[in-house]
Amino acid sequence: MLEQQKPIERQVINNPEEYQVWAFFSYKCERCGKEIRAQLARGVEGPRNNPNQAWVPSPFSVACDSCVGFMDHVNWQDDVRLDEFRKPQPGYMFIPDLEHGCGKLVKVAGSSQSLKVFSDDYYTVVARNKQEAIDFYMSQELGYDDEIKESVYEVDPGKKTMLFPVDELPAKYHDEEKYPRKDWCGGYIGVAITLAEAMQYRKEKPPYIICVSSDVV
Repeated sequence: MLEQQKPIERQVINNPEEYQVWAFFSYKCERCGKEIRAQLARGVEGPRNNPNQAWVPSPFSVACDSCVGFMDHVNWQDDVRLDEFRKPQPGYMFIPDLEHGCGKLVKVAGSSQSLKVFSDDYYTVVARNKQEAIDFYMSQELGYDDEIKESVYEVDPGKKTMLFPVDELPAKYHDEEKYPRKDWCGGYIGVAITLAEAMQYRKEKPPYIICVSSDVV
């Protein structure tokens, strides 16, 4: 495979509403080590349970946009196929490229619909915005209604760390030297990852509880 002369400028999609996500694959650059969790839009690799659904394959290797190397499809055993479609989230996504007969990797821009994280110091909730989070706290009776509006605040998911069940994580987290394991009160064996990482591996639709205070490390 010929090496690129410079990093590729990847197409950015600002209005991804026309797409539906149904799966996730992992890709890693053999040169710089960059690793991404790519969303697969409907029509890339499937779904295959509908004989009327036309689809194109996702490429085994794609140009890296951080260096002049290539990202390969890795950890195939950790590929995720969802039971129902989701809206695209900011990040990377393969969309059908019918002209070339394969998936095309693009970037999904951030928007007001990006998922955010909120906490009241006990429950940590993923939602699209603060009002949705507050409504969820109230509907699930996660606190006193007259206090929730004052107690819920937004947190940075890249700076808050939680214990996540190791058996629900991709193979790269199974390295016990790099990701030490902890027994959470006999409930599960977990490794410490950021909430931003954990959000990639949760299958719930927002809003949802991603962790409670005892999970936070």
